[in-house]
Amino acid sequence: MASTIVLGGGVVGAAVAFFLCDRGETDVLVLERDQLGAGTTKGGLGGIRHQFVDELDIRMSQLATAFWRNFEDRTGSRHDFEERGYLFIANTEVGVAELRLPMPLYHPIVGAVPGVAGLYIAAGFSGHGFIHAPATAQLVVEEMLDGRARTIDIGDLSLERFGAGRRPFKAAVL
Repeated sequence: MASTIVLGGGVVGAAVAFFLCDRGETDVLVLERDQLGAGTTKGGLGGIRHQFVDELDIRMSQLATAFWRNFEDRTGSRHDFEERGYLFIANTEVGVAELRLPMPLYHPIVGAVPGVAGLYIAAGFSGHGFIHAPATAQLVVEEMLDGRARTIDIGDLSLERFGAGRRPFKAAVL
């Protein structure tokens, strides 16, 4: 019997398993209905950026980028990570406004499921799974093992934000 079961073997699930083991968990089981990385991870381009309209996404990208930069040292495996830039262009006022508009479903659900002891979610990334996978995994593992995410507050990514009608994401420039 595994002490921790991770459902989904994409980039986020694999990263959660890595961070659990990195923190000393020795009985982690990853369940995937197909091959590891076969779901939405397979179709991702793997672009990593820091341009977002809200501070939380920016901080998660910074945390994830630090991991990708040190991937080989952290994992002992080779990884081709090249920083080449990322650019969004809008040529109309409407286009600029759309790039600045945060959407409530644009952000994943990350953290404990209220009322269900031991169940955590890290899903719904709207294309940001690869970008934020190491950060998401580190933060959800902190919440699992420490009772809360210590590195970055992930309260705004909770499942409870929907029931409360919160739209906590605000534009920020760091």
